Parts: sequence; structure tokens; C-alpha cells
Amino acid sequence: FNSAAGGPVDSIYTGTTAGSVLGQFRAYGTGAGVTAESVFRTVLDGGSITSANFQWLLNNSEQMRLTSTGLGIGTSSPSTRLHVVSSSRSVATIESTDDGALNGPYLDLFRNSATPAANDYLGFLQFSGRNTTGVAVDYAWIGRKPPK
Repeated sequence: FNSAAGGPVDSIYTGTTAGSVLGQFRAYGTGAGVTAESVFRTVLDGGSITSANFQWLLNNSEQMRLTSTGLGIGTSSPSTRLHVVSSSRSVATIESTDDGALNGPYLDLFRNSATPAANDYLGFLQFSGRNTTGVAVDYAWIGRKPPK
């Protein structure tokens, strides 16, 4: 399919090898001397449709990838349900624009267990990184067990 301006906005491909693009939606435009392109495509990780993943690209640079493992932002191989990688200091922001004095940003770590026990951890924040020798170190954590 082509847009009114003549640029492709949609493509269908077939392939059976790893890395094959199965289909994509591509939209781009030019204005004020700038060309912008946005692509959403399905790509095979292996030789089977069951190993396909979804990729979001902006100006030919991958921004996100959804695999059977999870959503990767800044990484093409997420290792958890949500895996964010960034070389900048600011990785995530939770912002509230509500004017109420008691309505600041809220982050809820909700544990939903079918068999809760008195010693279950309800959730925790872990502060970790690599030391000067490259070894992963857990430096601190904030956690809460339920009251007994």
C-alpha cells in the first residue's frame, strides 16, 4: 500500500529463517528538512512463527522489542517481563500532574499470592550494580514482610 504522498506505509514479507521479517507497518514523512520514519514489524527469532517477536523502530533505530520473555526498552533481548536499559542517568520517570496536595506519584508493588504466608516478602526495591572488578553486588534493599 502507498500513502497519498507515494511513500510505503505497509509491507508483507514471508520468510522461514531466523531474522526474517514477516510483516511490517512503515510510515514516514518529510517536513521542515527533517525525515522521520516509524516502523513496527514482526521478526522471526528462530525458524518458526512461534518464535516471532515484535520490534518498534524510529528512524531505523530499534526502540523496543516484545519477545516471549518480556518487553525490552533499550535492549533487544529482555531477560524479565520489563527490561529497561539506558546509558543515561534518567531511566524512568513516574509523574503525577494532579493538583491535589495528597496525590503525588504512586508506585504500588502488589503481591497477589494464592497461598499467602506470614513470612512472605511483600515486595522490595534492590540497589545493585557492578564494583570496580565487574562483579555484581547487592548494595542495599528496602523490603517489607507482613506483620505477625
